[in-house]
Amino acid sequence: MIAVGLLAYLTTALVVALVVWRNLPSSYQLGGAKGFALLLSLNLFLPVLGMLFTGIILLFSLYFPEDQKAVNTRQFEVPDLPHTPQEEVAPLYSHGGLRAVLKHADSSDKRQAAVLSTRHMKDKDAIPILRLVLNDLEDDVRLLAYSLLDQKESRINANIYYLNLLLGQKTGVDRKARILRKLAECYWELGYLGITEGELKRFVLAESVRYGEEAISIADNLATRLLLGRAYLALDDPGAAREHLLFAFDSNSAKQQVLPYLAEAAFKQKRYNEVKQYLKDIPQVQQNLALRAVKEYWS
Repeated sequence: MIAVGLLAYLTTALVVALVVWRNLPSSYQLGGAKGFALLLSLNLFLPVLGMLFTGIILLFSLYFPEDQKAVNTRQFEVPDLPHTPQEEVAPLYSHGGLRAVLKHADSSDKRQAAVLSTRHMKDKDAIPILRLVLNDLEDDVRLLAYSLLDQKESRINANIYYLNLLLGQKTGVDRKARILRKLAECYWELGYLGITEGELKRFVLAESVRYGEEAISIADNLATRLLLGRAYLALDDPGAAREHLLFAFDSNSAKQQVLPYLAEAAFKQKRYNEVKQYLKDIPQVQQNLALRAVKEYWS
């Protein structure tokens, strides 16, 4: 009797397993015999409950899933965005406030924010401030200033490298003159902006003069003459500076721009009467605070 009941139980378990296996979706019929053996094991070792689970609950839940509750959604239009990220151009501090923060702020975070705000300033204004920060006691602030200075210097040096490559190629006379002018401007920028100091500064200024002189020997240019005049002044050669500045002065388009540098060259040559005359001729609108003070002193 027990044997008959056990045989009937095994047969029922096997039939239920076969029916469930054949009705399972194909994506669930994984593992072949192993998957079928799992179903049969559930039916054999969980009497009644295993068959109920595999035969009713499993199939019913697969073919008649519970309806998902409706999810409230809202559709938004895609906003118009710029093709490239844009930085906020408004500086965090004014120039005077920037120096005050860097000198007196106890918080290194404030000093770092002040250093970062120099990215929105002209290089001529930013570089002296960054050099001031190189003496900061906080490593993070000091290294940030070094990084920004290095970026500016690397940009100029990359331009110099590229221009030298172009200069080594065969090119027309006019294009060669333009390349030489650009090289003179790059070297002048290294010296004028204060990125270099000491003997290195004299070297880059001398290179600016060399390329500038070669450029005007090919094709004369007023902007290059003015640059040469300023470079010679920085090298403390007022005679050579005066020669180029007077050449630019003869052009009405550059006359007012040259006057302050002619006054400086005249002062270094001790031509004091000329200093007064040049300063007198500088228009009021062209005068900044420093130039206005100099003019008042000499008037």
